[in-house]
Amino acid sequence: MNWGFRSSFVNYVARLSDGNIATSGVSKSGNSFAWGGGSGKYNQDTNKGLVSFGGTVSFSGHGGVMSSKFSGMRVQFLGGNSAALIANVVANDMSGKSMTMNGVQIATISLSGKKSTSGNTVTWSNAGLTLTSSGAKAFGGFYQPGESLDAITISVPLGGN
Repeated sequence: MNWGFRSSFVNYVARLSDGNIATSGVSKSGNSFAWGGGSGKYNQDTNKGLVSFGGTVSFSGHGGVMSSKFSGMRVQFLGGNSAALIANVVANDMSGKSMTMNGVQIATISLSGKKSTSGNTVTWSNAGLTLTSSGAKAFGGFYQPGESLDAITISVPLGGN
C-alpha cells in the first residue's frame, strides 16, 4: 500500500521548526509512505475482503500540541467500487487533548478505474480517497469531512470469501 496522507499536511509538518515525521515498519519516499507485507485477501467475485498492514506513521509539532499516530492500517473492501481505509489512531485535537480511536474509518476509497491483475495480485493505482468525519478527528479537526486526501495505490492477494 502506498499513500501520502495529504501532501499539504505532510509538507506543513516538515516545515515546522519542531515538526517530526517518524515511521516504524513503513518506508517514506518524498511525501509518500509505503506499507509492505499486507496480510489478508480480496475476493474478486464479491469485491469484498480485508487486508491489514503493519507499521506506524507519526506526526508531531507545535510543542507536542499537534500529535497524530496512525497504526494498524487496513483496507476493507465493501463490495461494488468502494473500500474503507481503517486505522488505529492516537491524536490530539486542536487544543492538544489526546484521543484514542481504534478501528476508525479514516477515508472512503473509490475503486472505480485503474485496476489491474497480475498473477494472484490485484492492484488499484491512484484510487481517490474522501475524508470521513472520524478521519477528520484523526487529523485533529484540521480538515473537514468530504475533503480529498492523496490518492492511494493498493496491491492485494486474490482469494478470500
